Amino acid sequence: MADFGEAFNYGMKDIVSVLIGGVLFILSILLIPAFIVMGYLVRVAETTIKGGGDVPKWENIGDLLVKGVMVFIIEIVYMIIPVVVFLLLGGASIFLAAGSGDDPSAAMAAMSGMILAIVVAGIISIIMCVLAMIGILRYAETGAIGEAFAVGKIINELKAKLGEYVIAWVVLIVAYIVIYVILTLLSMILIGIVLIPFVMFYYEMVVFRLLAKIYAVKT
Repeated sequence: MADFGEAFNYGMKDIVSVLIGGVLFILSILLIPAFIVMGYLVRVAETTIKGGGDVPKWENIGDLLVKGVMVFIIEIVYMIIPVVVFLLLGGASIFLAAGSGDDPSAAMAAMSGMILAIVVAGIISIIMCVLAMIGILRYAETGAIGEAFAVGKIINELKAKLGEYVIAWVVLIVAYIVIYVILTLLSMILIGIVLIPFVMFYYEMVVFRLLAKIYAVKT
């Protein structure tokens, strides 16, 4: 069973690293800092998988940048399928609506088709996100981007520890909701707005630490 307490307390070991991550999180609109942040999270996963307990330092920034770009590529590739599905189903619905003229039944069918496209693409997106996350962990472990697309091995990993991953994701989702509510309330005052990037970066550290701990256990 994953040690949730350890994962949530992980970032507290090095507040300076969290502060640096929060600042870069703010600068993520410039893109390059976003890649560096993602590369750092990969390093968190890599350190965790290798059995390390310390928070990694912000060093060798070039390596973090490369890792971040690789993760971006991984995420884009995994999102191709849901995007294509949405475009095909949504496009068919738009085509139907355009050819229906003023026929209300055809327009209703087109609307239903668009809703179906959103639902189906959404479900596929969730599946792809899960596969992509395990793929990123495989990349963190091996350093080989090809391993991020070893779908058979990724599915085997999920099957072997499905219960642990499901519980972890449920906990992370609940934690995110709680954080979102608290930050929304605090945003009514200046301190809440200031805290958002730092808290969200801390949360991402928890995500990568927790999932990497589960992944690191070989069955």
